[in-house]
Amino acid sequence: EAGGGTRGIVGIETAYQYIENNYIKNGNNQIILATDGEFKETGSDMKKINSMIRKNMRKGILLSVIGFGQNPDASKVMKRLAYSGKGNYVNVLPHTNVETILVNEIKNNSARF
Repeated sequence: EAGGGTRGIVGIETAYQYIENNYIKNGNNQIILATDGEFKETGSDMKKINSMIRKNMRKGILLSVIGFGQNPDASKVMKRLAYSGKGNYVNVLPHTNVETILVNEIKNNSARF
């Protein structure tokens, strides 16, 4: 249940820890983050996480972001995360078929390698 107060960086760090422990050489190593992008962290925290995302991207771990909501500032954050992770940013609008978006995102990124 959503309740606000997203600690986005902790979630992203946890996802990278998981993928590091389960990394598949020459495999489909990607993280798909679904969020409203309204993180509570500071600007310096976001710079640190973008650096970590770029470092992992060079190892072949992609990060795509599925964004929910209409906040323009949050959209900028989500786009930057996806760009840093060499993934995609998809904004989900009301009445969007999210299942199709997720399946297509996995297929598209799998084809890159």
